[in-house]
Amino acid sequence: MKRGIWILVLAAIPGFVRAEEGGPWANKIFLGRGDIDPIPLMVEHDFGNQPAGTRLTYRFEVTNIYNVPIEITSKPEVSCGCTRVVDYTAKLEPKQRGYLEVEMDASRFVGAKAVTVRVPFISGNQYASTAILQVKAFARADVMLKPGTVNFGLVQAGQNPPPSQTIQVHYTGAIPNWQITGLELEGDANFTAVQKTFSRTAQGVVSQVTATIKPDAAAGPFQQEMILKTNDPTTPVISVTVSGNIQAALSVSPSSQLRFDPIEIGKEATRNITVRGEKPFKIVSIDGQGDGLTAELNNRPAGKVQGVTLRFAPQKTGEVKKQLTIHTDSKETVTITIRAGTSAEEP
Repeated sequence: MKRGIWILVLAAIPGFVRAEEGGPWANKIFLGRGDIDPIPLMVEHDFGNQPAGTRLTYRFEVTNIYNVPIEITSKPEVSCGCTRVVDYTAKLEPKQRGYLEVEMDASRFVGAKAVTVRVPFISGNQYASTAILQVKAFARADVMLKPGTVNFGLVQAGQNPPPSQTIQVHYTGAIPNWQITGLELEGDANFTAVQKTFSRTAQGVVSQVTATIKPDAAAGPFQQEMILKTNDPTTPVISVTVSGNIQAALSVSPSSQLRFDPIEIGKEATRNITVRGEKPFKIVSIDGQGDGLTAELNNRPAGKVQGVTLRFAPQKTGEVKKQLTIHTDSKETVTITIRAGTSAEEP
């Protein structure tokens, strides 16, 4: 009888117990596969050769390959103060994906460094396992970034002039003609970048790289990579993390996602929204109305706050989803999504 129960448990949660014979079953979550046998003792990411001073970031993908919820039971443990866990998905439903982001500070070590991250999981409130991750890098003493990353912080969309930040790349190695030969950005990068040689002496080379936020940068937080190519065969590329948070020029409250409670055909519901900006403006038009949804402008003088009254009078049964685009006299726009529907069929 006991054997029969044990077989049922294994069938319901494949690999949980057997996986511990090799690596922990929680490692499978970071590998995204349930058919791995034996399980690796750890899941690794190698940053390779990097300049000293670089802040290296990596997102381990996490996938719940099991048919029960799993969650991280406590804060992941890191074996070195040079590395920290920035953020992670604490709970995953079956088949759901998430991440665990790690940052390694190469200003705090020189040469080879390997750091272990232990991530404790529990599944179905009864099966526990700790995933073992490792990040490693080789911090070169003859190449250094100052500072080790570019962080714009909070930036207002359309800020004029657009903010810029400059980092320096110091090379003190043995290659006499060392240089940065190229620069690549992601296709949807929120910034542009230019590079130039700042100085070249017997002690080494100093290059400058300046990143500038694009005028049309997408709103919201971002973290992207800037790739510097060099003529050094041991470190042909240098990756620089560029991050920030673009705050839209206009914001809507209580939310840019609104829902009307279902109402009967022949009746009307209203919602008031507030549009805020960093400088005085007037709303000149609102596109996207229809299917019983209208938007009424409150004729206020130009100011940093404007109001809009939304009215929904259903014309037919079913759900209505509309996207309204609010245009202002300053050429700025903001989009809100409206969902509404009927509570009873038309008599």
